[in-house]
Amino acid sequence: MSKLRIPGNRLDQRYKALGEELDEAVAKVISRGVFTPSMEVEAFEEEFANYVGMRYAIGVASGSIAVMLALMAISNKKSGDEVVSVANVDISASAPITHAGARPVWVDINPRTYNIDPSKLEASITSDTRAILAVHMYGNPANMQSILDI
Repeated sequence: MSKLRIPGNRLDQRYKALGEELDEAVAKVISRGVFTPSMEVEAFEEEFANYVGMRYAIGVASGSIAVMLALMAISNKKSGDEVVSVANVDISASAPITHAGARPVWVDINPRTYNIDPSKLEASITSDTRAILAVHMYGNPANMQSILDI
């Protein structure tokens, strides 16, 4: 029986590539003693907005908060809003759905990729569906073209 190896983020490799630059930036913030709001956050937001071709960007503390804010922005503010996703994720990926006031609707996964199975997705969509929350699992990107087509 083979063991399934789930790749991690390989943060050590990323740090080796950017370590000196990261250390310098962190030391600058720490020496000023101002963490938030800060010039660095404002500069990052502006730079990121330009990078993605948007007028504004807002930095938040985590991906979970970012997902929650995005879901709150598209909600029609009535009970019954649904967000379609998969149940095989940790709480940081699923909790934003309920924190945004929506109800999760779980769709089965593709057993090869562990991602949402697009062939089972369309049947889960109702008039109350506000979003499909695709989660890319274990280094395997979800089949976004099929999801976007649906």
